[in-house]
Amino acid sequence: KELNELEKELLSREKEIEVREKALTDKEMEISKLQEQLSEKLRSIQEQVQYLEKVDNQKAMQIIMNMNDKATAVQILRNMKKEKAAAILGLMDPLQAAQILEDLAD
Repeated sequence: KELNELEKELLSREKEIEVREKALTDKEMEISKLQEQLSEKLRSIQEQVQYLEKVDNQKAMQIIMNMNDKATAVQILRNMKKEKAAAILGLMDPLQAAQILEDLAD
């Protein structure tokens, strides 16, 4: 009788381990997808930085200020050469520039 109970407990633990392994595999896949998305976002931002660094400062400022996603605008400025980013910030309305600088500091 004790042997039968031990077998049941062993089977129960095996099932629990299988469930946990599957959950772990699912999490690994989720993390992998997120890493790929972040990688793609970074490539996109780096590409946008390259374009905007070739545009004159006034036009670059207008483009950045018209972006819908302010977080992306901040990331673009963060990845630009400091001189270019400073020139663009200098052309902005002081209140907008201050808000972006606060976001850059985070």
